Amino acid sequence: MPKAKKLPSGSWRCQVYLGDEYIDGKRKKRIESVTVDDPTEDGRIECERLARQLEKRSRGKELMTVGEALARYVKSREKRLSASTLTSYRSYLASAYSELQSVPVHLLTSDIVQNWMDDYADTHSPKTCRNAFGLLQAAVHAVMPELILSVRLPEKKDVDYYTPTDEDIKILLESIKGTDLERAVLLSAFGTLRRGEVCALLRSDIKGNTVTINKALSWTGRDFVLKAPKTRAGIRTVNLPPEAIKIITADRSGSERIYPKTPNALTHAFIDALTAAGLPHFRFHDLRAYSASIRHAIGIPDQYIMLDGGWRTDSVLKKVYRRALDDKRKAFSDKTGEYFSHLMKE
Repeated sequence: MPKAKKLPSGSWRCQVYLGDEYIDGKRKKRIESVTVDDPTEDGRIECERLARQLEKRSRGKELMTVGEALARYVKSREKRLSASTLTSYRSYLASAYSELQSVPVHLLTSDIVQNWMDDYADTHSPKTCRNAFGLLQAAVHAVMPELILSVRLPEKKDVDYYTPTDEDIKILLESIKGTDLERAVLLSAFGTLRRGEVCALLRSDIKGNTVTINKALSWTGRDFVLKAPKTRAGIRTVNLPPEAIKIITADRSGSERIYPKTPNALTHAFIDALTAAGLPHFRFHDLRAYSASIRHAIGIPDQYIMLDGGWRTDSVLKKVYRRALDDKRKAFSDKTGEYFSHLMKE
């Protein structure tokens, strides 16, 4: 039990042993002090009470392992996390931290975590590594806010996704004419809808040429359920050309849903359609990139592209969606060449 000692200043001080720590590979005792300025007997009692509290908290940390801290952190946030985030967290818990599971939290060091990260990075992408470390860091901080882990993470890799051209879209739409997939492609390529938003869209969400997006079919880890968008920016309306609206609202299946299948079924149908049409492989999600890129190419201001696509900031637009389409790039290059050619002739 900590005993208070009176200092020459009159204050009371207790020194509390909080276990051992490793600094530069050397084991050292970790001792913290509790000081109370009140020189009276009440000050001594208060100092010893605070010291006992600190000692008790420290024992709890020593008994808790990294695995237990991770599990407790995820459980404490189950009701606040989206289904997809919770599923990914549970996946990390099951496989990412085998080297760290039994390490007591108070003995965790940057060197230990760096060694784990170096091994983990051998078989996982930089993005996965960053997500796994982010979860670990948050869980440890919840237990020991004073513990700072300084770790070098693998460099991000730029992924060069293929953005379909106007010609690709024309060929694809011609090859799937009269199918449910045609509706889905039109909604994404012209209206920026995501897979889950396409699959959740109802006929009643379409008024005139305006499509209202306010829900998505999302995976919970067990099945697909209707959910509101993750952010307020996801709730939006977009205008489509009347020719597209006519095709989208045509009564083919009798279902209230425009595309009465799951997002996974949509992905498989889309891949099969690309193969059948002889088109290069790209993701259904890349139709959103096409839609945003076309808007950018024809001069639509970024704030309106963000509103149509449901993006909160333009960071995603700058990194991914504002791609220079090959066919549009050539047209602009030709226009530039014509301008300078005309300048030289004057």
